[in-house]
Amino acid sequence: LTAANGSNYTWTPTNGLSASNTAVVVASPTSTETYTVNGAYGIGCIGSVNATVTVNPLPNVNAGLDQTICLNTSTVLNGSGAATYAWNNNVSNGVAFTPDSTATYTVTGTDTNGCVNQDQVIITINGLPVINAGLDQTVCAGSAIVLNGSGSFNGYTWNNGVNNGQNFIPTATANYIVIGIGSNGCANQDTVLVTVNNTPVITIASGGTSVCQNGVLSLTATTQNAFSGFWQTNNGNGVFSPNITNSSVNYQTSNNDPSTVNFSYVAFNQCGATTENTSVSILPIPTLAAGPDLMVCENESVTLNASSNGTVSWSNGVLNNTPFNATLGSASYT
Repeated sequence: LTAANGSNYTWTPTNGLSASNTAVVVASPTSTETYTVNGAYGIGCIGSVNATVTVNPLPNVNAGLDQTICLNTSTVLNGSGAATYAWNNNVSNGVAFTPDSTATYTVTGTDTNGCVNQDQVIITINGLPVINAGLDQTVCAGSAIVLNGSGSFNGYTWNNGVNNGQNFIPTATANYIVIGIGSNGCANQDTVLVTVNNTPVITIASGGTSVCQNGVLSLTATTQNAFSGFWQTNNGNGVFSPNITNSSVNYQTSNNDPSTVNFSYVAFNQCGATTENTSVSILPIPTLAAGPDLMVCENESVTLNASSNGTVSWSNGVLNNTPFNATLGSASYT
């Protein structure tokens, strides 16, 4: 409060004032107060003037109740009792955030009079339990396994319809997630991979559906999920090359092969063996007789007639059972 245009000032009342006989005083009233200043002016004249200081109450700022939440859980802080709010720790009023440790949060509220007050709230962060779903597993299709979680205070919940500690048969490779709850009520989860292996799948390709009795047949097996495999026949008398353990082999037929030879390729892995079969017809070699050697005169008509159960083709342009004129000299006809 500043008095002017006079001298020898005195202020009343003196409560809440920094001084009582100066032109400038600092007033710190606790409630609304009217201050009077008296001073001399002119020739022995005394004057006075009043100044009323209105004291507004502080806003009743409330930061809310203390909270206890689990790690990695979001929360919202909402101040009340003022017009605007400013939080520490980069928190925005009414906006969700995820605290990472226990801390005290202070809100500063300002009312419509511009008066400011503060309040605090403590957010306690409970740690998550260490949940373990167990080691990854590999099983064969149709085999049962057991999944056991650990680290929970209040049981375990698995996805995919699995019950903790009970046998089940997985049908396909999948991730299994277990959720456990700690003694503080906080939940956590872990994942285990169960790989389901099937027996091998085999596809066989051959060089044809038939082969001559003196021919070579190519065989190829394509596999999935197999460690290894081999070729076999249950009635053939020919020879595989280069080796029956090759996926692609040649089969040299034998004169003793039956009319149909059965082949199998056997592939195996840790889950067992798979056999794929194929059959190939063995065609007999045709019978053939070219007839006896001949001696004829030059330009004499000659007929060559081969006996066979197949189709006959002669060399030298000769047609079977068709006359032609012999030329001078000797010649072989095949």
